[in-house]
Amino acid sequence: MLIKSAMLIWICLTYVLVSCESKTSSNNTRNTDAHQGQLIIENDTNKSQIKVLREEQVRNSTEVHASHPTNLHPDTIHYKVNEPDLILTLSYKLKEISGLTYDHDKDQLLAVNDEKGNIYHLDPSSGKIVHTFDFGKRGDYEGIEKVGDNIYVLKSNGHIYIKNDSMTSGSELLRTELREANDVEGLGYDRNTNSLLMACKGKSKISSDQDFKKTKVVYALNIEDGSCAKDPLLKISDEALSKFVQLAYANSKDLKSYVKRVTSFAPSAIAQHPFDSSFYLLSSIGKLLIIIDQHSNILSVQFLDNAIHAQPEGICFNKNGSLYIGNEGKYGIAKIYRFDRSKL
Repeated sequence: MLIKSAMLIWICLTYVLVSCESKTSSNNTRNTDAHQGQLIIENDTNKSQIKVLREEQVRNSTEVHASHPTNLHPDTIHYKVNEPDLILTLSYKLKEISGLTYDHDKDQLLAVNDEKGNIYHLDPSSGKIVHTFDFGKRGDYEGIEKVGDNIYVLKSNGHIYIKNDSMTSGSELLRTELREANDVEGLGYDRNTNSLLMACKGKSKISSDQDFKKTKVVYALNIEDGSCAKDPLLKISDEALSKFVQLAYANSKDLKSYVKRVTSFAPSAIAQHPFDSSFYLLSSIGKLLIIIDQHSNILSVQFLDNAIHAQPEGICFNKNGSLYIGNEGKYGIAKIYRFDRSKL
């Protein structure tokens, strides 16, 4: 009799406990539903909350280009962009260095200097000039890129000068659809589309029927026939940048300053990463490094230290993934910084 009574009591207690747990679980579910789509960023950001925000943004997004941040952690980048691993001090001839690329065949850095029609071949370990090639007259040269046997030099009015390895002097001129009003400062190469990338610091449109309000763009130039696609390959809006920074740097005491800096974004250089095909864009104005994917989604926003990056104007990578950033000698001697790729 005692055993039966004890069993009856145990069964009753078990039923009560299960009922309580079920009720608690139901309440938790309702609380989760009530906060869906919201993000409360604390010092230790909750990954599940970020996932919820991303899913909500994807559902609400009506456009592909830079509509939402894809990475809310500002430190998820393989480079400490304010802590160089190597500092290259440049010749006075490159005081106004305005473009930078890497010649993987010769294992050399290539640079151009604003206002001078010269291509400078540099030793990547010392920064010393090992060769100079005269390709044209004085002009506002802003970018340089090496693709195959050709070196391409960009002028701010959209003109591109082509120097082949077989040439001993001079260059060929290619006139693109871009103009002086576009103030084209960045030249890169997209290996996925086999096209040159031209980043506009000035006006974004190249025809009267285009409308890019508070948006910076990058146009693609077909290397085979020299034609430029009317629609930009990449678009980055002030709104998208501002939203990204407000989320990624929500706990920073410098948030207000960061938002102001990022909305002044005006690309001065562009390069594609050799490993993941993402695009790295520099902006001397605001001292910024913006990283985006091939659909213009923002991956990271890095704020450059003005004490190091006086005027960042050139960017490139070597085969090992090391990042090079060239700075004009605004208050002294021009420098190139190398940042080695590190594990996250």
